[in-house]
Amino acid sequence: MRGEPVILAGLLKSIGGVNASQLSEEFNQRLLLQKTVEILQDGFGVNLGYDDFNWYHHGPYSPALARDGFRAARFFSSAQPRHFVDPPVNQRFQEFVQWLRPHAGQARWLEEFASVLFCAKRKESPDVAYGRMVAKLPGFQRADFDRIWAEANQLIATHP
Repeated sequence: MRGEPVILAGLLKSIGGVNASQLSEEFNQRLLLQKTVEILQDGFGVNLGYDDFNWYHHGPYSPALARDGFRAARFFSSAQPRHFVDPPVNQRFQEFVQWLRPHAGQARWLEEFASVLFCAKRKESPDVAYGRMVAKLPGFQRADFDRIWAEANQLIATHP
């Protein structure tokens, strides 16, 4: 999918919660894009080809996804919702869409979850990961971290 802005726009339409047409104007839309794709890939095992995620001020960030997102913005208003042809991949994609629905568009929640997931997927210790989270999100509570950490590791185990 990487480098395919029309497909990315269609997938974002199917997912909901990200208004790609507003990426250049609204930081929150860029954050939603980054965190949504990070969770889709690392949490649900749907590889879109963005293997360049690294730690940034707001958690995981992919420069390639940022470039593709800006390209996808041009097609977003006319994009048709997309799905995957491969049945197991499409099933994981649909699971993700359902899982995300209660939190779609919630930038802070997505930032927290994607950041903890990023650390868990890279096998950081919980204490190191929590330290990262507190450094970037002052006031982030250990109980919230522990809950997200458990769910993130459950997703990783379920969708390797």
